[in-house]
Amino acid sequence: MTTSTIYDIYLHKTQSKSRHPLLLAFSVFSNGRKLLHVSKNSREQIQTFHGLRVLSMMWIIAGHGFVMLQTSNVTNVDDRDNWTNHMKAVYITAGPLAVDTFFFISGFLLAFHYFKQKTRTLKAQVLSIPHMFLHRYLRLTPAVLMIYLVTISIFKHLGSGPVWNTGEEYFAEPCRKYWWSFFLYIQNYYNYDDLFVSQSLIFYLNTYYDTHSRFINYYIGVALAIFMREKKDKPFLYMVKNQHLSIANLIIWIVMLLGMLTIVLCYQEVQMNHGYESQSVFYSLMRPAWCIGLSWIVYSCYHGYGGVVNWILTGPTMQVMGRLTYCMYLTHVSVMAYIVFTPRDRIYFSDYNEFYFWCGHFIVSAIVSIFWTLAFESPLLIIEKFLLGSGNKTSNQSQVSEPQNGNKSTEMKKANVY
Repeated sequence: MTTSTIYDIYLHKTQSKSRHPLLLAFSVFSNGRKLLHVSKNSREQIQTFHGLRVLSMMWIIAGHGFVMLQTSNVTNVDDRDNWTNHMKAVYITAGPLAVDTFFFISGFLLAFHYFKQKTRTLKAQVLSIPHMFLHRYLRLTPAVLMIYLVTISIFKHLGSGPVWNTGEEYFAEPCRKYWWSFFLYIQNYYNYDDLFVSQSLIFYLNTYYDTHSRFINYYIGVALAIFMREKKDKPFLYMVKNQHLSIANLIIWIVMLLGMLTIVLCYQEVQMNHGYESQSVFYSLMRPAWCIGLSWIVYSCYHGYGGVVNWILTGPTMQVMGRLTYCMYLTHVSVMAYIVFTPRDRIYFSDYNEFYFWCGHFIVSAIVSIFWTLAFESPLLIIEKFLLGSGNKTSNQSQVSEPQNGNKSTEMKKANVY
């Protein structure tokens, strides 16, 4: 990273071009500019997803922070254990909805960009599927590999305390034991019993981490992407008369937001006070209903009718933070583990302390994810594009010698997708 960055700065100062695109792959200067780049509205980008990813990541960190606190020593155990019975805990108990949001986004992005090239023959589309899987695997694995290596080697030397060795081993041992399922991304099925879970948290995690129960979220995202791709040139709510657009838009927004709020409020009630049959019915209806609400947010904001919601979700901060969410997801549990396993005394459980820990978890995770993105994610994206032939010297050089006039290179456009 140091060598590549120095070389990149030299090229920038001398207005020269790189001898080879891979020489700039690890440049903090170029990758940092892409990370901090803020783009304007584009018909080929769904800017709303930046904000949805950030808010969902905040929610996940809040939920996992409570899970971690359940494993720590606290002075008021009864208050901690009874806290989830109160309505004020709904923002924690409904945390799994953030995972549903990520499944929805993943399905949408896959279909929205795949169906962009309609002119390809059926044979070409079929042959592109292995390439798509390979691209996705190479896209995800380098950053995952590094968090794995840190967990089983370096992490144990970073802290100390009465429960440090036990807690650290609790994370490292499953990694060493099930490394192959980890890198095949099948650990949710093969060794879910050894995933980080406390038996007292069944209300929150429903114990299992199955993926297939969220297929509906994924395919609703796919369906919306196909609809928006096919109707890209159609006006907003093209079946509604122009004079009724604003009223129809407002009514639908109210219905969707109230519906999503109802889902959040009902989540805890169903978890705590209803049996298996009621929970099964609720989950079957809740997830598609949640994604239908997300679909409206995306569709309305895409056409410029999102108002203040669109302004929040597409702001510059959301765009930058949205590019960090993948690495934040990978690193935030390690950040939490350090705080939970290093104290020399008991922690007092309270709403304020829970909020205070969340602020620290989020900020530190963001800082760590900046390094993780610049060191292990952005460089490998450039290398992968070059090796698989989807990148070329021209596009990589243009991102270095790009004049400061607001024009975006091809690489920047591609990077904005993530």
